[in-house]
Amino acid sequence: MSAIRPALRAGLVLLLTAAPAAAQGTNALATSYDGTNTFAGTLSQEFTVGAAPVRITRFGAFDASTPGGQGVRDGFAGTITVQLFQLLQRGAVPSQDVVAAYGSALTFSGTQGTLDGAFRYQALAAPLELPAGFVGRIGAWGFVGADRYFNAFDVSQSGFARMTTDGGGLLDFGSVYYAEAPGGVPTLRSGDGSPGWYGAASFTFEAGRAAVVTPEPGTWALLGTGLVAIAGIAARRRRAG
Repeated sequence: MSAIRPALRAGLVLLLTAAPAAAQGTNALATSYDGTNTFAGTLSQEFTVGAAPVRITRFGAFDASTPGGQGVRDGFAGTITVQLFQLLQRGAVPSQDVVAAYGSALTFSGTQGTLDGAFRYQALAAPLELPAGFVGRIGAWGFVGADRYFNAFDVSQSGFARMTTDGGGLLDFGSVYYAEAPGGVPTLRSGDGSPGWYGAASFTFEAGRAAVVTPEPGTWALLGTGLVAIAGIAARRRRAG
């Protein structure tokens, strides 16, 4: 049996390496503020994935409680669309940034989604796995009529609490960006450039899956030899019994 143990250990190492990291389940933005403004175009928050990959499991849209509404968030009168964008290249000025949609958009209407704080969240059809160093902008559009977003520029800054949560260092938040057109690529920087300026789009994230290194052919051969040897010993024991 001593010749079999190294192969078994190799197999266990492979299985443990492929296991995903523990979930964090953190909402990127959170606030209790009321809606303040309307804007049909895209409103976004930039973020950078840190040294470890992350997984996005839900998108969230800000469900406005109108000023004086006692915090009642009763869904959307129209349709809010949430989309993740990727920064491909940073320009000399923000308007020259190269940005593109990343993955599929998700729409919210009525009371779709689970209300969690000031945002309604829906699970993605398939989680988005973002590698270390990924620079994204989570954006939303459609805040018109009764569907208002939160804009920190229009509230007293003395009591303003930033909304972003980095999940213990998994993310680093940057400036906020917008586009005039609904669904437009957000390349116009807004406000003072501080994070957490908009209550518009959010997402839920957790620690992602570490890259799995494909084993060398010799490792697979060693594992296979060990499994064959185990099967042979088991067969001999059955015959002996």
